[in-house]
Amino acid sequence: MIEELRLRNFEGFKDEKINFTGGLNLITGRNSVGKTTILDAIVYSLFGSVPSVENRLLVRRERGVRDMETYLRFRSPVNGSRVEVMRFAELRRNRFATKEAKLIIDGAEVQVEGVEDLRRRITRLIGVGYRAFNWIIYSRQGRLNEILEPRREDMDAILQITLLREISEQLNIVIRDLRRTESEYRMIKVQLIPLREERVNELQREVDELNEELKELRSGLKLGEDPAVKILLRKARELEEAKATLLEAINSKKSILARYGLKNLESVKRESERLAERLKDLEAELRSIEGEVKELRDEEAKVFGELKVLEDGHRVRLELKMEGVARCPTCGQKIDEQTLSSIIEDEELRIA
Repeated sequence: MIEELRLRNFEGFKDEKINFTGGLNLITGRNSVGKTTILDAIVYSLFGSVPSVENRLLVRRERGVRDMETYLRFRSPVNGSRVEVMRFAELRRNRFATKEAKLIIDGAEVQVEGVEDLRRRITRLIGVGYRAFNWIIYSRQGRLNEILEPRREDMDAILQITLLREISEQLNIVIRDLRRTESEYRMIKVQLIPLREERVNELQREVDELNEELKELRSGLKLGEDPAVKILLRKARELEEAKATLLEAINSKKSILARYGLKNLESVKRESERLAERLKDLEAELRSIEGEVKELRDEEAKVFGELKVLEDGHRVRLELKMEGVARCPTCGQKIDEQTLSSIIEDEELRIA
């Protein structure tokens, strides 16, 4: 029984979902509203083609539309399982191509190897092949005369002679599958089972070796209960700890030497002596520099003293010039204005 049909860009349907009910479903409507299209969609969803129609004409004829999808859910009349079929197709340079086809049975996806494999599986699920389906179950409009006056090959389909051929082909497929399965079984029997037995034997040997080691450990534990053995074991642990400490110190020393580009303690001693000599040289240079700095500071103090005296005298002479005094206030000597101006200019040059 068909339960649901979904169409996207299939003939006149852009995006449609149709639910069917149990029993008889009646599809009515005016001409060219899509009644036949629904039946065509069911046949295409089952077998991947529609009789007397090119697949490329099934894609909705609308500008920019290149792909098509169909979904059909039904109950298998053979075993009652719930079957879902999905087909995804597209137009490539005006040629029809199936992108993907999926088959889901009772909620689990079944791996299919192409559209022909899917058609064979659908034939098994509904109990009838493509040609018999289109003669016995579905007939397109205008084919009534063909049914009433069928050709010889069509009569074969109606009388299920063709169906018997299809069943024979399906049996051949099953036989090939059985032979392939038999070949795989022989490979497992000849190759995998011996490998498994060999691995089991290896594991058994490993188990036996571990049991022997366990026995030796138990013997060692019994021996370890002796007080002398306990003391020896404690000393051994202390020795291991001392070795670990020593190894850590050695590694630390190597790390420090490597950080400064040194190889051993002798190179450390040489580097230390070199640095001591360098330190002495630097100390001597420092003392020399300190002496030079002191001389420069004394010279600077002397210059600043002279500059101070010069600035004070210059200030006094500027005041004399401004006041029009003709004698020096310090020595009382007579000074004319031209000489005073010359002295002031000379002092300004020296101060600058």
